[in-house]
Amino acid sequence: MHPNETVDYWRGHINGLIVDQYRDKLKGNVADFGSGKGFMSAILAEFTSIKTVTAIDIVEPSIELPNKVKFQKGDLTKLKVPKTKFDAAVTFHTLEHIKDVGKAIEIIAKQIKVGGYLIVSVPFMGAYWNETHVQQFNLDTLRSYFETGSVVKGKKTKLFTTVELYHDTRVDGYGDKHDCVTGLFKR
Repeated sequence: MHPNETVDYWRGHINGLIVDQYRDKLKGNVADFGSGKGFMSAILAEFTSIKTVTAIDIVEPSIELPNKVKFQKGDLTKLKVPKTKFDAAVTFHTLEHIKDVGKAIEIIAKQIKVGGYLIVSVPFMGAYWNETHVQQFNLDTLRSYFETGSVVKGKKTKLFTTVELYHDTRVDGYGDKHDCVTGLFKR
């Protein structure tokens, strides 16, 4: 098994460092939008402040998820608003794969309670480029997507407020230098 196919690897990966950095914002019912294989959902489930984790992706996870995690198959541009909204959410290296990223962010916003937090990390302008990446981000473009208004009852309102946004070039526990845009947004 390759080391990046274990939960331990992802604890030391930049994504694990980011959730640890914002641990105090992750409470209650949390969504992992674009959960992929499920590693970050499993890590989130370890936080005592988190009651449940909903892993959402278009593909099934490849690992057995802890009891605290439920999987929901879904496209981020087509999710229905849940009866109970999430207290917080994360999305790691997902938005660059979505053609209509504005629509996905608007739908994500509808999933999170007002006052809840969203943690986002995406590749910085062309870093890690591959054929599945259809978007590129820098600080300004990511901020613009999240702070864009949505029309609610005839009035334009901001989707999120930027709490923190930075060009993340940390070296993680495995020596890999990452080139990402990382942000904390408040609903």
